[in-house]
Amino acid sequence: SIKEPIPGLILSNTFRTGIIGLSKTLASELAPYNILINTIAPGRIGTDRVKHLDQVNADKQGIDIKMVEEQMKAQIPLKRYG
Repeated sequence: SIKEPIPGLILSNTFRTGIIGLSKTLASELAPYNILINTIAPGRIGTDRVKHLDQVNADKQGIDIKMVEEQMKAQIPLKRYG
């Protein structure tokens, strides 16, 4: 969601982009002091929230949740949730 907002994820879209902006600002401001700032933006992690979102998506499409999970995993290079 830091590259493109994801429908239905208003909080994640808001906070992730805010954290990236904060990190970039800190990186620029602290670089003269030889302080390095790194940011990790993990992709889809297998949490209860993700399972809920997959179920909502499955219900909307009228398909089994496993099919939604496979659709999502197909978009991930490792083909699995973190």
